[in-house]
Amino acid sequence: MGLLFTKNINQDTIHENIFASQEEPLDIFPVDVMNDDVGASAIPKHWHRALEFVIPQIGRSVVFDEGRLTTVAPGEVYMINSRHIHALWSPEDDEEYHGWCIQVSADYIESIAPGFLDCAYASFYDSTQSISYLCGMMIAGFGDDSPEAVYQRKGFVHFMIYELLKTQSGVPVTQLVDKNMQLIVDVLNYIDAHYKEDISVQDLAARFYVSYGHLAKVFKIGAGMSVKAYITARRLAHARHLLEDPKLSVTEIALESGFPNVKSFETTFRKDMGETPRSYRQKYHL
Repeated sequence: MGLLFTKNINQDTIHENIFASQEEPLDIFPVDVMNDDVGASAIPKHWHRALEFVIPQIGRSVVFDEGRLTTVAPGEVYMINSRHIHALWSPEDDEEYHGWCIQVSADYIESIAPGFLDCAYASFYDSTQSISYLCGMMIAGFGDDSPEAVYQRKGFVHFMIYELLKTQSGVPVTQLVDKNMQLIVDVLNYIDAHYKEDISVQDLAARFYVSYGHLAKVFKIGAGMSVKAYITARRLAHARHLLEDPKLSVTEIALESGFPNVKSFETTFRKDMGETPRSYRQKYHL
């Protein structure tokens, strides 16, 4: 997997630090991705208090956001709410991706709109909506550090907050303590690296020195699904990708994707997709 990502993420904690200041409320940076493992995170799962906007320019990106997967195409914008666990990758092996990320300082937002980050807001915006226009204007001014440009960006943030307030869901954002947020991120990234192996919730709880009940509870709150459901989703995503290779048998795909046997794979696949792996192959001429 090749990745040019101009903002550093601490790989030990996977808790991104946002360095924007009161004088500069935004952090804008380009992201270039070439995936070689569909479903693997090009930008690993992490979280922060800032609002983040994903803006594709070439190719599509898949955003993992609190357990949901959304494909975002050029002309569209995806916003990640404060304290949401998220990741980014490109959807196809050979699909190159170039885009931008904009992060808006949580401290700056709270200074002008106290309590704004306590609620969630709509995430998806198309090219006709004001949020997309504002993101485009922010990117157009990238690299201009003149006082006038900084003042203009502050104005864009104020307008963006006004527009987002129209989409407020009333649903509070995740309010887990930081150590539990970090536990969820660590478990997610461990599963991403080991889903092909025989792992269980009990194994994960023991590895991360927490009780089964605690892990199950905080993971469901922070990731939006159960631990078992996430393991299964990662295995199925890999299996669907392998089904594109006609040289591999269904049994080989089942074992390569982490299922204990082909029967378990076929049952799980049918429940999720509404058809068997073989009919999926025939339907899509794979």
